[in-house]
Amino acid sequence: MRIMLINQYAGSPSLGMEFRPHWLATEWQKAGHEVVVVCGDCSHLRREQPPLGWSNVEGVEYLCLRTARYTDNGVRRFSNILSFRWQLRRSRGLLADWEPDVVIASSTHPMDVRPAAAIARSSRAKLVHEIHDLWPLTPRLLGGMSAYHPMILWMQREERFSCRNVDLVVSMLPKTEQYLRTQGLPANHWVYVPNGVELPLRIGKLSPPQLQRLEHFRSRHSRLIAFAGGVVKGANLEPFLKAAIQEAPHGIGVVIVGDGPQLASIKTHFAECPNVIFFGPLQRDQTIAVLRHCDGAYAGALPLDIYKYGFSYNKLFDYMALGLVVIENVSSASTIVGHAHCGFVSDPDAPIEVATAMHRFAVASNDELRALAENGRAYVHRNHNRSQLANRFLTSLDMLQRNRY
Repeated sequence: MRIMLINQYAGSPSLGMEFRPHWLATEWQKAGHEVVVVCGDCSHLRREQPPLGWSNVEGVEYLCLRTARYTDNGVRRFSNILSFRWQLRRSRGLLADWEPDVVIASSTHPMDVRPAAAIARSSRAKLVHEIHDLWPLTPRLLGGMSAYHPMILWMQREERFSCRNVDLVVSMLPKTEQYLRTQGLPANHWVYVPNGVELPLRIGKLSPPQLQRLEHFRSRHSRLIAFAGGVVKGANLEPFLKAAIQEAPHGIGVVIVGDGPQLASIKTHFAECPNVIFFGPLQRDQTIAVLRHCDGAYAGALPLDIYKYGFSYNKLFDYMALGLVVIENVSSASTIVGHAHCGFVSDPDAPIEVATAMHRFAVASNDELRALAENGRAYVHRNHNRSQLANRFLTSLDMLQRNRY
């Protein structure tokens, strides 16, 4: 089978996020299929940008299209999205000449589905939409945009087009099917393939100063709890940090790994706290190396209705695979930690619950923490092994192919 995976922000282990397109392509190639990943040349998520045109990115064929420059989530990013859409339309003939059997539209936004549909029609391929987040609901509910904003109305139109024209929706969130049915998705056109981790995890090396700093911090605390990821408003870090400071007498130390628009204000607010340490953004394998020194980790979100459809936080599965006890501060309808019995769950609508969860982590016996850690490892191995998930995705594509004509 020839699979074309379109993801504007596709990265790789060396380029940085997004990682999912690369690991899916790698696993599909191992199974004997041909894959090309189509991406844009400007992404705020990557550390490095891939070269324009055709190239081999760590064993996977990429076609990188030129897009408008941008640096943040403002108007320029929307111009970047539109430029990628235009480049897909402009390159329709070139992409159709690759003769894919399946075309997967997988950018975070739905703006690439319509040009992907044109490519699929030209090559008589099946069309799949892989949904990361529900757009336009996410920018509406998380970004506070009006339902009548022109961009939101346009994205709503594109979402409805997707639901009414694709052969299959693959959702990373577990509870999106009923919502998508209201937008026109037929029955039996939806499957759930969540995010996962590559097992065993790749563990990188920290520089001597980084390692010395971390080990010194570790020596001064009985238990470390980490947060790794984007330091953004949506991560709901403030109640977590306040709760951790309250538990300083119990020997709790906090390690923050990552970058984002909220980092400067959080650093300023908690600069005088001796039990909080900040690392900047690290490569994925270096982040894993830091997390290995910790006992627990935090995964949080704001109390918004969008999370009733599910919560997909990539680092959560890293935490669980490493055997970290997780404090999960997410809507109860979306909890993974509660299902896996691998940590302590709190409700973002009740900030006091974060403090309670942190205290339970601080005073729990070592035996209790070990049991929770093993639950997390076992759950990830059963449900979020990347090889298994790639095969689940591939099984759905095979079923489409058998019904092709």
